[in-house]
Amino acid sequence: MDQPSEKTGLRILMLEDVPSDAELEQSGLRDAGLVFTALRVDTREAFERALDEFKPDIVLADNSLPAYNGLEALEYVRHKHPQIPVIFVTGSLGDVAAVEMLKLGARDYVLKDELVRLAPAIKRSVSQELGIRARKAAEGSMHESELRYRRLFESAVDGILILDADTGKVVDANPFILDLLSYSLSECTGKMLWQIGLFKDIESGKTAFQELQTNKYFRYEDLPLQTKDGRRIDVELVSNLYEVGGEKVIQCNIRDITERKRVEIKLQDSEERLRAIFDGALDGIALVNQETMQFAETNPGLRNMLGYSQEEFAQLKVSDIHPQQDWPNVLEKFNRQARGEIRLAIDMPVKRKDGSVFYADINTAPVKISGINYIV
Repeated sequence: MDQPSEKTGLRILMLEDVPSDAELEQSGLRDAGLVFTALRVDTREAFERALDEFKPDIVLADNSLPAYNGLEALEYVRHKHPQIPVIFVTGSLGDVAAVEMLKLGARDYVLKDELVRLAPAIKRSVSQELGIRARKAAEGSMHESELRYRRLFESAVDGILILDADTGKVVDANPFILDLLSYSLSECTGKMLWQIGLFKDIESGKTAFQELQTNKYFRYEDLPLQTKDGRRIDVELVSNLYEVGGEKVIQCNIRDITERKRVEIKLQDSEERLRAIFDGALDGIALVNQETMQFAETNPGLRNMLGYSQEEFAQLKVSDIHPQQDWPNVLEKFNRQARGEIRLAIDMPVKRKDGSVFYADINTAPVKISGINYIV
């Protein structure tokens, strides 16, 4: 049922075999300020067809018609169109019959000699129905949101633990963390973090939990984890304390960083080896910013060769270590190397800090480091 607008008003289906009664009801509703379109029917076939085609917002039904029974009409509406409220408008009605109507699903009943009650009853019934629909829509939206969260929770490629905010005990765990720990969900549930291998000892686990209670957040970038079967895994652990539906919840996100650490160690070893070669080479080696042609870094071999410190080199450009009159020729040789025309620039004049000049063979090669273009 769409919410009626002020322009179109309500669509009222009237199950009434007396036209004058229907006109009297409509007149009273207009006097009460209701905007509506009404359709009167007096047979089963016409009534059922009107429910589908006229699509009423509300049904006003007489209890007893020559060709149709009001209670049958109510039963049909509740079965086929439960969203449409039904109000009985009848000439006389005993208490027992009234109670029976309400028990079967009628929203209200109004006697024909009390039509002043009809407009308020209609407004109240329509308002109740709109409220019911809004609540159901909200519940449906919440249910969909919960389903989406559950799908993300189940399919996440990081481990997720949900803890009781008061006790710190595990209440839920996703498949990834269970597989990582080699525990089943029942084995994890009810355990503290240090009981499933996330802290070396109880005290450090308690300290972390107290930090979380105070700051509502903690993070460990490198935390050793021991699985049920004794394997050691390095993990990154981030925990947050937040409220859901007025209740405090702790969520721990756990990422396996074992491979990342292995790569970092390997990279560090590689960098140390390169640094040893760089620092130990007897030849001079420099890293030059390709755009500014300034020295970014130099090795001891070059510093000893030219007599400059690293700090002094940082203030120099490549042109500063060549005699000024020879620089155009030196630059042309470098450009030819960049174009791949020559590999080695032979007998290049190089000027020391003390002004003396010597000749050297120079090889250059481009390299990109952290997005910056350099020349080695």
